[in-house]
Amino acid sequence: MAEDGKNRKPRAKRRYPAYAAAALLILILCAAIYFSGVLMDRDDDGSGFEVEAVREALTPVQPGVYENVAAVRAAVDFPLIALDESCVAQADNFDWQGTQARLVTLRFSSGIVITAVSPCEAAPLLKRSGMTLAGNTDLKVVTMDAALAMGPDGACLYFSSGQAAYCLYGPGMTGDQVLSAGASLTGRNVY
Repeated sequence: MAEDGKNRKPRAKRRYPAYAAAALLILILCAAIYFSGVLMDRDDDGSGFEVEAVREALTPVQPGVYENVAAVRAAVDFPLIALDESCVAQADNFDWQGTQARLVTLRFSSGIVITAVSPCEAAPLLKRSGMTLAGNTDLKVVTMDAALAMGPDGACLYFSSGQAAYCLYGPGMTGDQVLSAGASLTGRNVY
């Protein structure tokens, strides 16, 4: 070969621009399919998605204070999660976005408060002010996925079943203490 470079073999052209163009075309196609689905799922007024849940008329709970879990469980038709049977329970009815919601609060001698609301769509009624969600994503209470929230006044675990949403709140407790209380709950704690 000559040293002046005239007899060198030409390098193969890199095909990166062709692959990049194909990837971009596929990305644009996926985005177009996704957004066409989004637009077709919008309401006629363009307000966005609406989840249609089968809503049965709920029987209102007799508002008041109950002496134990069994008494309040007899008054509601959704499962309650409790540390034990001895507690002071309070039940109330609420209107949640045009739907009847039932809220049950169980107070235990340990200071822990478990609040339940049915239907699950009314879960925002459980939100405690000043709480910030922690980053834990692998938490469970009984067999339900849970989220830990902490604040200056305590910590709580949020979790839900198909019938109700729950909040286990430990006033003055750390996140670890509330997690320990949540971990102690098993199937025998479902009433």
